[in-house]
This record gives sequence, structure tokens and C-alpha cells, in this order.
Amino acid sequence: MVTNHHEVGHTLFEDDPNLISRALRNAGLEFPELGETEQLGTDLSTVKPVERRADRVIRFRTADGQKGILVLEVQRSRKDDKPAAWGYYGMTLANRYNLPVVIVVITSDSPCERWANQTFEFGLGKGDQLTVRPLVLGPSNVEAITDLEAALADPVYATFSVIVHRDKPNIGAILETVAQALSKTPEPTGGVLADYIELIFGDSPNGQLWRELMSIHPDVFQGPTMRGMIDKAVAEGTAKGEAKFLLKAIELRGIELTEAQSDRVRACTDEQVLETWLKRVFDATTADQIFAD
Repeated sequence: MVTNHHEVGHTLFEDDPNLISRALRNAGLEFPELGETEQLGTDLSTVKPVERRADRVIRFRTADGQKGILVLEVQRSRKDDKPAAWGYYGMTLANRYNLPVVIVVITSDSPCERWANQTFEFGLGKGDQLTVRPLVLGPSNVEAITDLEAALADPVYATFSVIVHRDKPNIGAILETVAQALSKTPEPTGGVLADYIELIFGDSPNGQLWRELMSIHPDVFQGPTMRGMIDKAVAEGTAKGEAKFLLKAIELRGIELTEAQSDRVRACTDEQVLETWLKRVFDATTADQIFAD
């Protein structure tokens, strides 16, 4: 099941592709700084109607000219059919683009991290062997950010720390530190990251703690989830800007739209209607609840 944690977990890397380089290096996994990046389609299906879809696919070129593809997969728990899917993603992308592929697994679950951090082999070992060995980012190698200077130095990585340590006993200390950091982070970054964290926790006790922490900083947090996105879009003064944030909010909520519904959002020029739809995103679980007349 797609969750807010799942969506935000890989959306951060869309907003800041070099986060993956920083996170891997901080974890002791050498990876070069990215120079150029391009978001690729995540539908890797080759035989319809079977659907094969990765979480996030990024084509990159490093500063020294090395080219490759990153596949980012967010896992909340062990799933024994996933390693074969990762192998499929790697082979499909390598054949499609003729580039090396790196699989990166992101998890907040320690048992899942230990399981994913191994070599998976498929075949009989007689010349037909397929080996899958992902890079793994989890609670053991992603720093729990409780130092304010560290959070201020890299607020996006600090938000990533919240995602990875969301189920750990020290999450309260992490949230307090990140709340202070985001209150000092320039807009729109501070508000967007605050909204991402709100999405991760929802109505849970940690979500309530986060809202209490951020209510101290009304310049960053202004009420319900996505308030910052609403205000930014309105500030742009265009329906196009608000439509963009509406589509982003729906993606973060893990709600799937039909092509017709996506086109309806993009074509809407009534800012009041767009804002009404955007306000409904926080409570909606289906697209019909967003667009109900």
C-alpha cells in the first residue's frame, strides 16, 4: 500500500537530487556528487497488463562525466518478492538506456534494513547467475539529527533523518531539533519541508507533537497540511502555480488520478476552485473526495 511516508521518502530526492549523494556518503557508501539529473518514467512494464513500477528513477551525470541511473525504492518492511523486482528494474533500465544502474533502498525499519543489505542471487550458479546487491539507507547508517547546527547546515538531510528514524524512541528529540532548524530556513524550503513532515505523521501522536512544535513558528507552519503550498501558489498570482502544487499535494498523499482528472486540474483557471480542491487533499483518500461537487 502506498503511504505518505512512502511518497515523501522519495519525493525529497526529486526536490534535491544530490541528497542521495550526501546521504550515501554520510552512510560511508562512496558515491560521487551529481552534476546533471533527469527524472525518468517509473513505469518499467514490458508485458501488459502486468505493471512494473519503481518508486523513483533518476538518470545522472557526475561532475567528472560518469553517467548512470539511480532507482530509489522505499521499503517499510521485508518483502521477499522485491529483490527479483529490483533485478528486473536494473536489467530493463540497463537495456533501455545502455547505462549502469544503481538500486538504492530506503527504509525506517531495522529488520528490513538488515534483510535488504545483502547479496541476492538468482539462478543455478552455472553461468546464468543474476546478482542483486542494493545500497541501503536505514536507521543504522543515516544519522539521527539532534544537533541544531547540523540541521541548519542541511535541512533537507535533516528531514530525511526524520523519515528514516520516524519509528525510533529518539524521534521526539529529532523533531524538536528539525523544528528549530526549519523556523530559520528561508522560504519556500522551510515551509515545504515542514509540510512534508506533517504528511509523514498525519494524525499520530508524533504528528500532534510536530504541529505543537511548528505552531511556535507561525511564519513557517500556518495551519493544515499544505497551507504553505497554498500560500506559495497564491503568491504566484496564477492558477497555473496553484494547479502545480495541487498535483504535488495529491502525489504526496498517494492518491492516484486518472489522466482525465490530471488534465482537469491543469486546465482549471479558477483559483478559488483550485484552492478548494487543495484544502480537501489533507482529508481525502480518493480522487473522488477531492473533486466532489
